[in-house]
Formats: sequence, structure tokens, C-alpha cells
Amino acid sequence: MKIALKNFKNGNVLLEEAPVPDISENEVLIKNIYSVISPGTEKMLMEFGRANMLSKALQQPERVKDVINKISNDGLKATYDSVNSKLHEWTTSGYSSCGKVIESKTDEFKAGDLVISNGPHSEYVAVNKNLCSLVPDNVSLLDASFTVLASVALQALRLAKPSQGETFVVYGLGLIGLILVQLLRSNGCKVMGVDVDENRLKLASKFGAFTHNNLKDSSLINSSLSFSKNRGVDGVFLTLASKSDLPISEAAQMCRKKGRIILTGVTGLNLNRQDFYEKEISFRVSSSYGPGRYDPSYEDKGIDYPYGYVRWTEKRNFEAILDLLSTKAVSFSQLISHEYEFESVSKAYDSLLKENSLGIVLKYSGDQNGFTKKISIKQKQKSSIDVESPSLALIGAGEHSRKSILPFLSNNFFNLDTLVGKKGISLIKVAKKFNFESVSTDIEDIFSSKTINTVIISSRHDSHAELTLKAIKNNQNVFVEKPLSLNLDDIKKIKKELSSYTGNLLVGFNRRFSPVTLIIKNLLQTVNSQKSFIYNINAGKLSQDHWVKDPKIGGGRIIGEICHFLDLLVFLTGEKIVNFSISSMDDSLEDCFIITLNFKDGSVACINYFSNGHPKVEKENLKIFTEGKYLEMNNFLKINGYGWKNFSKKTFFYQQKGHKECIHKFLHSVKNGLDSPVELDELIHVSELSIEINNALRK
Repeated sequence: MKIALKNFKNGNVLLEEAPVPDISENEVLIKNIYSVISPGTEKMLMEFGRANMLSKALQQPERVKDVINKISNDGLKATYDSVNSKLHEWTTSGYSSCGKVIESKTDEFKAGDLVISNGPHSEYVAVNKNLCSLVPDNVSLLDASFTVLASVALQALRLAKPSQGETFVVYGLGLIGLILVQLLRSNGCKVMGVDVDENRLKLASKFGAFTHNNLKDSSLINSSLSFSKNRGVDGVFLTLASKSDLPISEAAQMCRKKGRIILTGVTGLNLNRQDFYEKEISFRVSSSYGPGRYDPSYEDKGIDYPYGYVRWTEKRNFEAILDLLSTKAVSFSQLISHEYEFESVSKAYDSLLKENSLGIVLKYSGDQNGFTKKISIKQKQKSSIDVESPSLALIGAGEHSRKSILPFLSNNFFNLDTLVGKKGISLIKVAKKFNFESVSTDIEDIFSSKTINTVIISSRHDSHAELTLKAIKNNQNVFVEKPLSLNLDDIKKIKKELSSYTGNLLVGFNRRFSPVTLIIKNLLQTVNSQKSFIYNINAGKLSQDHWVKDPKIGGGRIIGEICHFLDLLVFLTGEKIVNFSISSMDDSLEDCFIITLNFKDGSVACINYFSNGHPKVEKENLKIFTEGKYLEMNNFLKINGYGWKNFSKKTFFYQQKGHKECIHKFLHSVKNGLDSPVELDELIHVSELSIEINNALRK
């Protein structure tokens, strides 16, 4: 299939061949027929992409602060690599489309249904059931393709709570503004449309609005007073894109006492208190297309809000727009300024910047025949790799893979066979960049392959144990990112299979492989006494809906992150942990806690894991006391020592957490038929312990 991808570095949009996405529970696979380019949102993203670095920084000053903090904590190189990786990402575009259901894993839809969705510009899209709706029989698919965009306008309307006979100004007659004019008129409201484009003003007039051209007539306030019979309008919708503070000030001046202003576009927001104070004006910002937006429970898991408590969700807004289309209360065909074949998507996006565009529709050909979940890149491998070399597959092409795994795989020791991802959004770009032979959205491909003997697992945490078990049963070598498992039952299954396993298994506990760690380890091996460790982690906050904090998907921060620090301490002591205790802050169960550990040799450790610290403080600080000596490690950048012969300090040019060394150790052991770099007993011990600590906290 073909998919439209956008680059953040230069703003370019191009078509790329990609595998058809796999669908999960509560999802449907849709073959698109039409999709609509949102001129406001997508033009803004294109302009941002094509801006130079200084302009990008000026547009996002809060990101500049984040970068400065990261340089302070992680060093210049790590920060540069992170920013560069973000800028070179390719992402999908678009969020308003319609098409035919090809496959369904929900009772609500079946193959053959015609539906709208918030799927991107792509021949095939995988969408959760809460993000698509059935198209009524008497609604054209062309009109239906505007549904999600129209729901943005509808959500803004709901915030204003208009009533019959009220007067409203729609300031900005782009696509959302013109849809709002129709929605307000269908609610029995009087509407005044404001813009500088005569064609858009004529359309608004056709829809029943009084119009005002801001370019030809500067007396906007007087016009609004005349329109509202000198009472002031009941409300103003700001649906324009402007950096000026003037629109918000004018909106307040146009409103009556206790009027309301709803922002759906972009404008300067330096408010004049007097404008709002005297009239007690209310101001609200509309968030996309309704309740449920950006909520993973609703959009990813398909959990609906109770109808009696949340009358209008984003899906119910979709249905309301489709009902309005069905009864001819609104129509969107007149809003189409351009129509392109999907193959001309680059030209369609260029028209956003060059022409006075409105509704730009992409039409997909009916003879789509690219329904395959695996495609070949057909890129030549390096001549030094022969067919007998180990063949490798990687599951997961997310940010962690792109930063901490993939850069270390391009070498002369392995055939990089298949890159696997569930959705395949930018899979193809990543695969080409790192020289993979093929990409696939079918995970089973790599376990049925007769040539792939090595699997790297870097998918979400809940999949790790199942995929590791499959690879072990196939006797494939496995590198699995931490954690190994989210529960003890799966650990037991893995232990059972390991009894007859002849391959290599390594969990991605990279810190033990860091050059910084190895210096500390060598120093500690010169003493025989027990050791005391204080490990401070300034973790930073995660939002409550972050997938890592979901017990079923991420396992929580103890299983997902603390395992790293447990493994490092086990490595430094060379001993197993025999006892632990944990206590947390009452209002932060798994974000702020202290773990104390006792080791077999009598050594002790305290892990202080906090999310309530300042971002400028280093993320990791390890203090070690032993035999009158002292070591301190700061963020894998510096080591300070006191009392050591021939060692006092070491500073590294860039942060070294051991990702590269960890991967290379694993690949070297596989290539040369060596034992795993870490004893399986240690990997299992740390994995079990992190789960036990997590269970103890949650009791």
C-alpha cells in the first residue's frame, strides 16, 4: 500500500510504499476512498517544517528550555542525537477520511461497511472502533469524508451552547469557520462571518451569514454592533490563524455583557483585562473533536464514556455530523477547492502554500492491489556479509529502537533481515535508513522464517514475555529490551523453556555494560569489604495516562525502570539480593519511593526514586562507600573518587549508558557461538525481584 509521510525537518510530504497495518482488538482495517487535507493544521505543520532552525526555536520556546536542560544533564552529544532524531522523523498526515471496512476485530463493524474515520492519508488505515462511524445510506462519501473535520467545528459549537435567535461572529472563514456558519444557522442562530477573502465571504453569505471584509472595511466593531442591534453579539468563534493579539481584543469588544469567546484556531493571547472584566466575558479553548480526544482509554482501548454522563464524545459528534448530512441540514461539497488523486499528494500539499485553498480532497483509486503485510526493500547488503552469517529481525521501531538499538546494528556481522512493527507508519523509512531487507506488520513472519536465527524485541512491555517465549521455542537467539516480563507466571514459563534452550538470551540491562560502570567495577574489585550504595534517580513525572504506568501494558515504573538499577547494583556487588523493603509517598504510589536492599555478602543499597525533583538536577547519581573509600557517579558522565590509588576522577565527553556496548556484546556472542554475556540466572533474578517489589508496593 501507499502512505503519505511528512518530514519535520523540511516539511516535505511524499508517498511511500508500506506494508498494510495489522489490527488489534477493537480495531478495524479500512481501505480509504477519500480523505481531506485540513488546511489550517497541515499548512501550519508544513510551514513549521520548512522554517530554519532559528524559526523553529522561536516558535517553540518551551522546547528550547527542554534542550538546554538536557544538555546540562546528558551532555551535548546525547542532546544533539535526540533532537536530530526527532527532526528526521517521518510521520503520517491527515485525520479525516472515509472508506470501506476490509477487516474488523469489533462487533460494531463488519467487512464491507462504509465508514468515516480519523485515519491518515493512506490507502489502508487501522482505526479504533471509537474513532470511526457508519455512513448513512443517503450521504455521499465525498461529504462524509469531511466528518472528522466538521466535528472540530461541532465541538466548538457545543462549548458555546447556542440557543435559537442568538447572534454569533465567526472570525475566520476557513474550512472550520464555514462549517461553523452552517452549524450555527442550523441551530437557528444569526451569524456574521469575518474574513479578508471575497470568495470565502461569498460562500458564508450563501450559507445565510451576514459578512464583513476586514481588508476593505476597518470598522469591524461598528459592523458587529449594527449586526446585533447595538446590543453586542452573544459570542465570537475565533477560527483564524494569527500571531496578533488584536483578534482576541476585538472579539471581547464585539461581545455583549457575559458573552462568550471560543478559540478553535490560533491567535495571540495577551488578554486586555479591562476588555473581559467589565463584561464578565467567558473564554474557552476547544480541544479537537470532542471528549475522548487524547485519552488512551477511549482512543486505544475502546472504552466508551457512559452515555448518561458524557452525552457528546468525539464518536457521538461524528454521528451527529453524519445525521446533519443525512437530513441535508449541512453540506460540504461547496467547500471543496481542489481534488487530487492520492498519487499526487505532494502536489496537493504544495497547493496549501501556493494557492488560496479551502477543502482539498484526496481520492483513492478503486484498484488498490497492494494488500500485503510484508514488503521487500531490495537494498543491496554489504559484500562482506555472506549468506551463512546470522540473520536478524527487530520487533519495534519506536523512539527507543531508533536511538538506542538500530544505530548499533549496521555492521558487517549480521544480515538485517526484517523490521517488524504493528502499524508500519514510518517503518519503511526506518528500514531503509538502517539497511533492512524487508519490513512486515505480521510478527508471526519472523517466527516461521527458516533463515532468521536472531530476534531483537523492542515492542511495548506487555508483549515481551510472549515474544521471548516464541523465540526460545524456535531456538532463536533473543535480545529483549527490559523488562523480561510483567508477571511471575510468565517468568516461570520462560524458565521452563530455558532448560532445553541452546541459544543466547540477553535482557537489555545496558547500564552494566557502560564504560563508566566498568571503571567503577574494576575499582570495587580491589576491595573485599561490604559496600554501601545510595542510588538517587531524578525520574521526572509521567502523565497518569502514559502507557508505561498502565499495569497491563507498561507494568508501571518499578517493573519498567527499577529493574535497570537493580541489575546495575547486582553487577557491581557480584551478589544476589536476599531482602528488600519499599516505602512510598502516600499520594504518589509508584512515582516517589525508597527501596532498601540487602545483598548476600552483607552489602546494602538504597534506591531513592523520585519524580518530584527539578529537571536541571542529574537524572542518576550513585554514591558508593567502602573501606574508607568513596565513589560518586553522575549521570554516566562523571566519576569522582576519594581514597583510591591512582584514581580521583574521570569525565566523559558524552553520556555513556552502555546501549552500544550491550548490543555489541550480544551480537558478538551470537556471531562467535559464545555464551550469553550475562548469566541467565542473574537476568531471571533481577526480573523476578522487580516484579516482587512492585507487588509489595501495590499490596
